[in-house]
Amino acid sequence: MLSSMTDALMCEYEGFDTAQDMWIALKDKFGGTSTTKLRRLTIKFDTYRKRQNHDMRQHLREMSNMIRELKSAGQTLTDEQQIQAVIRSLPNSWENMKINMTHNDNIKTFDDISRHVELEDERLEAAKASGQLYMAESSKRKTKGFKRKGKNGNFQKGKWKGPTENFKKSETKFQKRGKSAGFKKDKAKLKCYNCGKQGHFARECTEPKKTQEPQTM
Repeated sequence: MLSSMTDALMCEYEGFDTAQDMWIALKDKFGGTSTTKLRRLTIKFDTYRKRQNHDMRQHLREMSNMIRELKSAGQTLTDEQQIQAVIRSLPNSWENMKINMTHNDNIKTFDDISRHVELEDERLEAAKASGQLYMAESSKRKTKGFKRKGKNGNFQKGKWKGPTENFKKSETKFQKRGKSAGFKKDKAKLKCYNCGKQGHFARECTEPKKTQEPQTM
């Protein structure tokens, strides 16, 4: 037995005269190890919760390992204990699913609960991926729509013209056209102060210019 011990234990137990005495001493010191280990494993299993850095398969594998360790330590869990432990270990976001699985009579073993949990996890991941894809496509369409409007519409930087400014420009053009038309129409009635004829101004007159007689005081 000494050859299988660590150096520290060998030094502690090499003074016994017989192997039986050594065995009794070892049993007295380490006999409670199985009970302590069982208690520790039981507490760990009952309080175990899924870790954020573990996917669902890793989580279920970890729980399966703990079930085997408990069995090796002398504690065989019933199917219902295993099922309830798995349900209890799921995140709070699974609350509705946890209730459904608790009342599902088709779940009878650890394999059954594992299969249900994995299928639900796959469904949630698919829905999450689909939602992210939809948001990305929606954002892309909005961006493209804005660019098209900026190119052909009134949203280009420095080129946007408000309705007031456009109205003012139209009004100015209309006034110019109106004044021009009215001016040409009224010009025919004008009387030249140089020759006395109508249809032109004195400055446009082709007749000899009249000299203005000096006014008498």
